[in-house]
Amino acid sequence: MVNKDNSCKYKLIGFVSHLGETDNNRHFISYCKNPIDDIWYKYNDAIVSKIENFKKDIKDNVIPDVLFFQKQE
Repeated sequence: MVNKDNSCKYKLIGFVSHLGETDNNRHFISYCKNPIDDIWYKYNDAIVSKIENFKKDIKDNVIPDVLFFQKQE
């Protein structure tokens, strides 16, 4: 979608965060929004869990390292 000022809109669809402070003790976790059910999920190795309240569970507790956006049409 292009706005009147020729800017584009994007929505956050996923991000990667890490746990641990050193290179030897670092673990990456992915968070992705499912486009079918519009629900956020946490992917931690073989464990996938539904995020019940994104603002409460993620926004204030996780610092993302890599963000993934989708351009809106």
